[in-house]
Amino acid sequence: MKKITLLFMLCTGYVGLSQSLPYSFDESSDPSYFFTGFDCGFALTVDPDDAGNAVGSISGSGANFDTIQTIGLLAENIDLSDDSNNTITFRWRPVNGTGSGTHLLKFEGSGPAVELPFTSTGAGWQNISIDFGAGLGVYDNLIIFPDFNNGGNDVYLIDDLAGGTNVAPPPPPSTEFPIDFEIADDTFICYDCGFSIIVDAGNQVGQVIGGGLPFDTAQLTLGTLLDLSDDANNTITFRIKPVNGTGSGSHLLKFEGGSGPITELPFTTTGTDWQDITLDFGPGLGTYDLVVIFTDFNNTSIDTYLIDDLAGGTNITPAIPPTTPAPTPSTPDANVFNLYSDSPGYTNNMQYDYTFGELGGADQDFDSSPTVTNLALWFDFAPGWGAGQNNPTDVSGFDDFISFQYYTTDATQFYLDIISQGAPNQEAFYTIGVDEPIVLGEWKQVVIPRSFFATNYPNFDPVNWFQYKFDVPSDLFSGTVYIDNLYFSNVAPTLSDDNFELSEYSIYPNPTNNVWNLKTKNHNIVSVQVFNILGKQVLTIKPNAIEVEIDASGLNDGIYLAKVSTINGDQTIKLVKN
Repeated sequence: MKKITLLFMLCTGYVGLSQSLPYSFDESSDPSYFFTGFDCGFALTVDPDDAGNAVGSISGSGANFDTIQTIGLLAENIDLSDDSNNTITFRWRPVNGTGSGTHLLKFEGSGPAVELPFTSTGAGWQNISIDFGAGLGVYDNLIIFPDFNNGGNDVYLIDDLAGGTNVAPPPPPSTEFPIDFEIADDTFICYDCGFSIIVDAGNQVGQVIGGGLPFDTAQLTLGTLLDLSDDANNTITFRIKPVNGTGSGSHLLKFEGGSGPITELPFTTTGTDWQDITLDFGPGLGTYDLVVIFTDFNNTSIDTYLIDDLAGGTNITPAIPPTTPAPTPSTPDANVFNLYSDSPGYTNNMQYDYTFGELGGADQDFDSSPTVTNLALWFDFAPGWGAGQNNPTDVSGFDDFISFQYYTTDATQFYLDIISQGAPNQEAFYTIGVDEPIVLGEWKQVVIPRSFFATNYPNFDPVNWFQYKFDVPSDLFSGTVYIDNLYFSNVAPTLSDDNFELSEYSIYPNPTNNVWNLKTKNHNIVSVQVFNILGKQVLTIKPNAIEVEIDASGLNDGIYLAKVSTINGDQTIKLVKN
């Protein structure tokens, strides 16, 4: 489902396309390609002095620390370790002249966090050059604070952001609970503090040296999601030792990312001995990929802390997103009542806006082109509600079939609920995993005939249809599912799918320790692109042969997806390294 996208605003949102510096803002019509806004807005707009030039637009909120950030959006990290090549330059323009004139540019990542102020005056374009000096490292997050640490509020334009050296990001971590600091992947990244793995009485432990700031933190990205949704198994335990006894004794443990709401609990320490901490995180949570420790939380005390044996919760494999869009259906527009599809030609009631409510989810783009979008609904199911709806509509001329496509790697069940208005409303359910087997790891077409609903839900009234929902049974608050091309039709849909069949290739051994051997029957393999569970490309091979060896020796253990391209089409396959 494709359409040319013009302009939309983003204040906070999903991770979309990714790219690298320099940012000229001309390559995409999707602002999420560049920045995510936190307590502010980011959009693309036209340069007031050059109608043919696209620029970024930052709408400040007046908060002291509202920011735009590249977190999760950079295809390559930014290396500032070369002091002869770490000057960041860009053009900057206050639109209204109502701001403070005081701003901040900051980098975070594997190098020490670094930030420098810059200033602006008036309401015209000005050239900014910021030299970040020596002793730095590699960064995956560029942060801009408009009107830093004051109540100023203006709209700012930005263009031609450049500097540093692009380098490949590190491989994804293999870290999972329990964390005992016996492997290098257990190394936390410190923000305004120091972290190292040291030996204490013959045992490797983590060491956090506080920075004396109210919110200095040690953070660790998990390679396997930590599930805290089971209230009977979400107590986190660990050992901690204040080294000098000079701290406040007040600390905080926090979990972010994944499907769950951000959750945090305080804990305390006394003296200078090892002590056991137990924190019960309670009900209503989900999965998490980031663990954050605040030593001496919200105060300026300083101490060094040793920590070991973080345990609890359940490790689960993250869901793997599709690497290709859903196949384009060929049902003619005249035979379709379109609920959710931006495929070419589908105009009838196009895009019933889906309100996700308490569900995790968004419209997500799966087209690699910067000027074309191919949206799918993304659901990260959790307790809550969500629906696509409009006024009651007569769909009786299109209700012979209802169809959609889905993709999942971890769901066990989910259902479509279509609802007609009445007294009471009439609901009709079709459950993937019950009414038909669930298929993992590929786009799957679902076609439900009207006879199914007539037999099982005879009170459903297509004349007064007004709402649809996707959800999971109340005892299965888990699973990530992508949905596309949902519509009623009066003919059964077919697909224009050029993918070659699974039977046309073999892959062995899978799982592997070192090498996957991939072989096709009839067509040369043009390219193989291997993606990790975060959707980042980790290998590219262009063999132009019917057989290829994929070297896995440099990859971490885990699950990967390989997009195999031949002259007969593309196929995505699941690979396992152990």
